[in-house]
Amino acid sequence: MPRKIDPHRFEQTVDEPTDYIDAFEVPDSVPDLLPVDLPEAQRLDVVSRIRNALGEYKWETDAGPHRYSRAEAAKGLKDLLAEGDFSPQAIISLNQRAHETLHFLIPGPAAKRWILSFDDTAPPVEAIRSGVRRSLEMLNASKGPEKPVPLAYLVMRLCHVYEELTGKSVAHHTKTRDLAYSQDAQTAAGKFVTNIV
Repeated sequence: MPRKIDPHRFEQTVDEPTDYIDAFEVPDSVPDLLPVDLPEAQRLDVVSRIRNALGEYKWETDAGPHRYSRAEAAKGLKDLLAEGDFSPQAIISLNQRAHETLHFLIPGPAAKRWILSFDDTAPPVEAIRSGVRRSLEMLNASKGPEKPVPLAYLVMRLCHVYEELTGKSVAHHTKTRDLAYSQDAQTAAGKFVTNIV
């Protein structure tokens, strides 16, 4: 059954999942975290980058691969293997998590490219079968509760924004001036990221 609301990242006309990013409202407090002497054009660019980071994180958790459980991804892959139909339409009908797992584990760069672009060549059937089997092994080997999208991905994106804004590498520590440890970030970069999050 084709997906209705979660097109693969690579099927979109631009790099980001624009529906979520465009709809994401940056909290009013975020621009206040930026340096006061920042030129207006640069300020707008930084706020846009922060919106992209937050919107992409929201997309990944609400509509992207992490919307589907391991069981849902495994079922889609099992059905694909059982039907033996490896046409572009069958691959496209996989849910986002199954598709990304298959793309990650399919052997060979040519097969990875085919999974993304579906060129005019015949489907790499053996590579797809191998990728599906490897994906099922990985999904079935994972035990325990589902983990949400790691917050580290959002933090990493915001660190890149900070580095582009300041030209400085991100440093983080929680040691205060009197050498005691605090729960709060003490560096400018750490405060920037934690305040946005």
